[in-house]
Amino acid sequence: MFELGHLLAKELESIQREEIDGSDSNLELTFSWCPANKRLFFRVMDDLDLQSFQASVSRTEVDQVLRRIQSHPGVMALMLTNRDGLALRSNVDINTTKNYAVHYGNLIEMAKSVVRDLDPQNELHFIRVRNKEHEIMVAPTEDLILIVVQHII
Repeated sequence: MFELGHLLAKELESIQREEIDGSDSNLELTFSWCPANKRLFFRVMDDLDLQSFQASVSRTEVDQVLRRIQSHPGVMALMLTNRDGLALRSNVDINTTKNYAVHYGNLIEMAKSVVRDLDPQNELHFIRVRNKEHEIMVAPTEDLILIVVQHII
Protein backbone atom coordinates (compact mmCIF):
# COMPACT_ATOMS: atom_id res chain seq x y z
CA MET A 1 0.00 0.00 0.00
CA PHE A 2 1.22 3.47 -0.89
CA GLU A 3 2.03 5.51 2.23
CA LEU A 4 1.94 9.25 1.71
CA GLY A 5 3.92 9.71 4.92
CA HIS A 6 6.89 7.87 3.44
CA LEU A 7 6.61 9.89 0.25
CA LEU A 8 6.53 13.14 2.19
CA ALA A 9 9.49 12.06 4.27
CA LYS A 10 11.55 11.38 1.14
CA GLU A 11 10.45 14.53 -0.64
CA LEU A 12 10.90 16.78 2.37
CA GLU A 13 14.20 15.39 3.66
CA SER A 14 16.05 17.52 1.15
CA ILE A 15 13.85 20.57 1.62
CA GLN A 16 14.35 22.34 4.91
CA ARG A 17 13.67 25.90 3.84
CA GLU A 18 12.78 27.49 0.57
CA GLU A 19 12.60 31.20 -0.03
CA ILE A 20 10.04 32.44 -2.46
CA ASP A 21 10.61 35.91 -3.85
CA GLY A 22 7.52 38.08 -3.58
CA SER A 23 7.06 41.37 -5.33
CA ASP A 24 7.64 43.49 -2.22
CA SER A 25 9.14 41.06 0.25
CA ASN A 26 10.17 37.46 0.78
CA LEU A 27 7.90 34.63 1.75
CA GLU A 28 9.56 31.85 3.66
CA LEU A 29 8.00 28.44 3.32
CA THR A 30 9.17 25.77 5.72
CA PHE A 31 8.50 22.06 5.34
CA SER A 32 9.54 19.47 7.88
CA TRP A 33 8.58 15.86 8.42
CA CYS A 34 8.71 14.20 11.82
CA PRO A 35 8.99 10.43 11.19
CA ALA A 36 8.53 9.57 14.87
CA ASN A 37 5.15 11.28 15.03
CA LYS A 38 4.34 10.80 11.32
CA ARG A 39 3.52 14.48 11.01
CA LEU A 40 4.11 16.96 8.23
CA PHE A 41 4.84 20.50 9.30
CA PHE A 42 4.12 23.06 6.58
CA ARG A 43 4.35 26.70 7.55
CA VAL A 44 4.17 29.93 5.61
CA MET A 45 5.65 32.90 7.42
CA ASP A 46 5.23 36.44 6.15
CA ASP A 47 2.73 39.24 5.97
CA LEU A 48 2.16 39.03 2.22
CA ASP A 49 -1.43 39.39 1.14
CA LEU A 50 -3.11 36.51 -0.67
CA GLN A 51 -2.62 37.89 -4.19
CA SER A 52 1.09 38.37 -3.66
CA PHE A 53 1.28 34.89 -2.18
CA GLN A 54 -0.50 33.31 -5.15
CA ALA A 55 1.71 35.17 -7.63
CA SER A 56 4.95 34.33 -5.85
CA VAL A 57 4.24 30.67 -5.20
CA SER A 58 3.28 29.83 -8.77
CA ARG A 59 6.87 29.53 -10.05
CA THR A 60 8.67 27.83 -7.21
CA GLU A 61 9.92 24.49 -6.08
CA VAL A 62 6.78 24.23 -3.95
CA ASP A 63 4.84 23.46 -7.13
CA GLN A 64 7.38 20.77 -7.98
CA VAL A 65 6.93 19.15 -4.57
CA LEU A 66 3.15 19.26 -4.94
CA ARG A 67 3.40 17.75 -8.45
CA ARG A 68 5.64 14.95 -7.18
CA ILE A 69 3.14 14.15 -4.43
CA GLN A 70 0.29 14.29 -6.93
CA SER A 71 2.08 12.03 -9.43
CA HIS A 72 2.27 9.03 -7.12
CA PRO A 73 -0.16 6.15 -7.67
CA GLY A 74 -3.30 6.46 -5.61
CA VAL A 75 -3.23 10.24 -5.14
CA MET A 76 -6.53 11.46 -6.56
CA ALA A 77 -6.63 15.03 -5.33
CA LEU A 78 -4.22 17.54 -3.88
CA MET A 79 -5.57 20.84 -2.60
CA LEU A 80 -3.82 23.78 -0.97
CA THR A 81 -6.34 26.29 0.34
CA ASN A 82 -6.50 29.18 2.73
CA ARG A 83 -8.71 29.07 5.83
CA ASP A 84 -11.64 30.55 3.90
CA GLY A 85 -11.61 27.68 1.42
CA LEU A 86 -10.05 29.69 -1.41
CA ALA A 87 -7.99 27.35 -3.59
CA LEU A 88 -4.34 28.32 -3.95
CA ARG A 89 -3.42 25.07 -5.71
CA SER A 90 -5.70 22.19 -6.69
CA ASN A 91 -5.95 19.45 -9.26
CA VAL A 92 -9.74 19.12 -8.86
CA ASP A 93 -12.57 21.50 -9.67
CA ILE A 94 -13.16 24.58 -7.54
CA ASN A 95 -16.44 23.31 -6.02
CA THR A 96 -14.83 20.07 -4.86
CA THR A 97 -11.89 21.99 -3.44
CA LYS A 98 -14.13 24.42 -1.58
CA ASN A 99 -16.29 21.55 -0.30
CA TYR A 100 -13.26 19.70 1.12
CA ALA A 101 -11.76 22.91 2.53
CA VAL A 102 -14.97 23.97 4.29
CA HIS A 103 -15.78 20.54 5.73
CA TYR A 104 -12.24 19.70 6.77
CA GLY A 105 -11.80 23.26 8.04
CA ASN A 106 -14.67 22.60 10.46
CA LEU A 107 -13.14 19.25 11.44
CA ILE A 108 -9.78 20.95 12.02
CA GLU A 109 -11.35 23.48 14.38
CA MET A 110 -13.10 20.74 16.36
CA ALA A 111 -9.96 18.61 16.50
CA LYS A 112 -7.86 21.60 17.62
CA SER A 113 -10.31 22.18 20.43
CA VAL A 114 -10.11 18.54 21.53
CA VAL A 115 -6.30 18.57 21.43
CA ARG A 116 -6.19 21.79 23.49
CA ASP A 117 -8.72 20.43 26.00
CA LEU A 118 -6.70 17.25 26.50
CA ASP A 119 -3.32 18.97 26.66
CA PRO A 120 -3.10 22.79 26.60
CA GLN A 121 0.62 22.53 25.73
CA ASN A 122 -0.09 20.56 22.55
CA GLU A 123 -1.45 21.54 19.13
CA LEU A 124 -2.94 19.82 16.09
CA HIS A 125 -0.57 19.13 13.19
CA PHE A 126 -2.13 16.43 11.04
CA ILE A 127 -5.45 14.64 10.52
CA ARG A 128 -5.89 11.35 8.69
CA VAL A 129 -9.41 10.13 7.86
CA ARG A 130 -9.98 6.79 6.18
CA ASN A 131 -13.13 5.28 4.66
CA LYS A 132 -13.68 2.20 2.50
CA GLU A 133 -12.20 3.71 -0.65
CA HIS A 134 -10.13 6.77 0.30
CA GLU A 135 -7.74 8.16 2.81
CA ILE A 136 -7.84 11.92 3.33
CA MET A 137 -4.78 13.54 4.88
CA VAL A 138 -5.02 17.10 6.12
CA ALA A 139 -2.09 19.24 7.25
CA PRO A 140 -3.38 22.53 8.66
CA THR A 141 -1.22 25.54 9.40
CA GLU A 142 -2.14 28.91 10.81
CA ASP A 143 -3.17 30.23 7.37
CA LEU A 144 -3.27 27.26 5.00
CA ILE A 145 -4.71 23.79 4.69
CA LEU A 146 -3.01 21.05 2.64
CA ILE A 147 -5.46 18.26 1.74
CA VAL A 148 -4.46 15.06 -0.06
CA VAL A 149 -7.03 12.46 -1.11
CA GLN A 150 -5.57 9.04 -1.79
CA HIS A 151 -7.33 5.98 -3.22
CA ILE A 152 -6.68 2.97 -1.01
CA ILE A 153 -4.85 0.46 -3.17
